[in-house]
Amino acid sequence: RIYPALWVCVLLCVFGVGLVFTTLSWRGYLTNVGTLKFLAENCTLLPKGVYTNLPGVFDGRSVNLPLWTLPYELKMYLLLLAIGWSGLLARRGVSVALVVLALGGFAWGALHGQHEAPLPEYCRFIYTFFAGVLLYLERATLPPRTVGAVPIVLALAVAVLVLPIEWRLLLLTAATPYLAVWLALVPSGRIRAYNRLGDYSYGVYIYGAPVQMILLSIFGATMG
Repeated sequence: RIYPALWVCVLLCVFGVGLVFTTLSWRGYLTNVGTLKFLAENCTLLPKGVYTNLPGVFDGRSVNLPLWTLPYELKMYLLLLAIGWSGLLARRGVSVALVVLALGGFAWGALHGQHEAPLPEYCRFIYTFFAGVLLYLERATLPPRTVGAVPIVLALAVAVLVLPIEWRLLLLTAATPYLAVWLALVPSGRIRAYNRLGDYSYGVYIYGAPVQMILLSIFGATMG
């Protein structure tokens, strides 16, 4: 899911986008520690995560900001692997407990203004990832339906109007897994036409930001 598409993206960012748009000499750019870190960290997502900037490129702005989420995603896959190997994934109560505890941890952070602190942030990723896993495991008894999605959307619309930002953030996080699965599986007709060639959502995710930065660098504010 993550590799090898990420490797191709990183190489294109470094040797394509970076070499064209850097203000450094090609030798200075290629030997710069920032370039080497971008290659090493982003191709492995280890040990510290990702680097989103390249030296001298786009006036110091991020070349590919969305990559910051991928270390979290990798950790979720590894956690899922560990739980699967342990045999606990087959026990419904374990999956439900993990989802509830993770949402509870994020709720505490959100309601205390600490939603971006490390622990609530990890809880948010654990919740959204494993809520999706749980929806898959329970797909026979809890399939995504429009009759379930519409009330959730209406409730979120009301929440935006009447609730403080902390509660809005919590409710949106809680509702995201179900709504994302519903949007991916239920709507039919012309809305599906974009996906005729396959599932390229990940490609859009990792290439979208560099393309946007290239256009912004070339055309500037005239893009608006």
